[in-house]
Amino acid sequence: PASTPGDPGYVPASGGAEHLPDSIREVFDAPLLNDPTGEWKTMPDGSKIHLPPDYNQPYKYLEEYRAIAAIADYGDPNTQRGSALNDGLLAESRELLEHYQSDRWPNYDDRWGHENLDPTLQQLLQSASDDPTAVHDAIVGRDGNSPATDFIKDLYEHDWADNGAAAGALFPEASDHSARAGQTMHAFDSYAGEKYRDLLNLQGRDSLAQVNPELVRALATANVPYLDDMAGVNRDGTQGFGPLDPGANSSTMRGLFAVLDGDEIASNTLNGNASRIAQEYLIDYGDGLANGAVPDGELLQANGKLLGAMDMGEYIHQLDSGKDSYQAAQAAYDKRAAWYDLGHGMLGAIPGVKDGVDVYDAMPGDPLRQLFIGDPPTRDPQAPMTLRELDDITKPIAAYLVEENVGDLSLLGGAVVDGHLNVDPEHQPVIDSYMSSVSGNNDLPYLKWVEAYGNATYVSDGEFDDFT
Repeated sequence: PASTPGDPGYVPASGGAEHLPDSIREVFDAPLLNDPTGEWKTMPDGSKIHLPPDYNQPYKYLEEYRAIAAIADYGDPNTQRGSALNDGLLAESRELLEHYQSDRWPNYDDRWGHENLDPTLQQLLQSASDDPTAVHDAIVGRDGNSPATDFIKDLYEHDWADNGAAAGALFPEASDHSARAGQTMHAFDSYAGEKYRDLLNLQGRDSLAQVNPELVRALATANVPYLDDMAGVNRDGTQGFGPLDPGANSSTMRGLFAVLDGDEIASNTLNGNASRIAQEYLIDYGDGLANGAVPDGELLQANGKLLGAMDMGEYIHQLDSGKDSYQAAQAAYDKRAAWYDLGHGMLGAIPGVKDGVDVYDAMPGDPLRQLFIGDPPTRDPQAPMTLRELDDITKPIAAYLVEENVGDLSLLGGAVVDGHLNVDPEHQPVIDSYMSSVSGNNDLPYLKWVEAYGNATYVSDGEFDDFT
């Protein structure tokens, strides 16, 4: 067996349930609810009296759960990882949430839950969040492949008194690039992306971002290290985060973006970093061509996937907010400039990429920015969003190569003015010829970009019916 907590096959030498104090094991093993017929209390003289049930306090050990969580907080988190104590805290959290969120729960108003249940649940989750091994096993199973879908659903859909801050503490730290962290985030993201319509209409009206903004902000921050994994090009060494979509489409990924776009802070965190990564991939692709490397089509494919998820995620969010198709497309278009600037600013601070950023910034017309912002929407109800096309990706790369004096610039004729490429549409035929010459007639990377962008923006029949 493995010797490190969190590794497959790890068996703790101590910390199992048998080592817990009897008083704690008694609470963990007890029924969740009070006896509906009441309780018998033993008096000092040995007699027993019957106490009628308190219908306002159905749960047996809420105060005791909080006391155990407080005990856990006093201990060293490193010595408690993978222990039955944290497993028990999460198990009780799961059971409490499942019952409270179910149809079996009496129809008390939200205030009861906020005043009675949430203080306990929030303390349980906050304490257990110090143990990423226990969180991993509770969310995705010890095998890393058994997501606790019902628990994840309840964590998202519960109307938290703290707006989801304690539940958000369950997400891995952004600095944790272990397989354990990646598997945990993948489970949370897969549910949010697949069930995005449910999370945009909690109780038939409010979105997750409206009900639990702190949870959404924490989810966006935790996802920053996994944006490259979602796009298909892992550069930061994260592990355990497989594809969100099993096939060619990107519906789960863009659904996740739609959920997070409901909060301004979360949206800027997610899309600003997605823009940064997508710009970096495009610059690196151009650098590769300029230096005679074999074109890396995966970089362009990842760029297209990120742009598509950003475009369609925001469009879905705007539809959900009550806008019609044109208004939603216009609002999404307006957001893209801000996201480009956020990503561009972060990218310009990275020494290895700054040279490429400076090249683009010196160009007339700012072709890189134009790619990310795109064209404004139309009032055509069948196609309000002006989606990207093949020419959109070749123009900024061609402009970059011209700045770097790559290839036979005479092929471009009058399209080059004062050493800069004029990317107006009438020059597209000579731009295409030039690009084919530079890449050895290999147009596949650009076709991959078009396919990836199209898969991320594809809308299935009836998908948006809930929003109209």
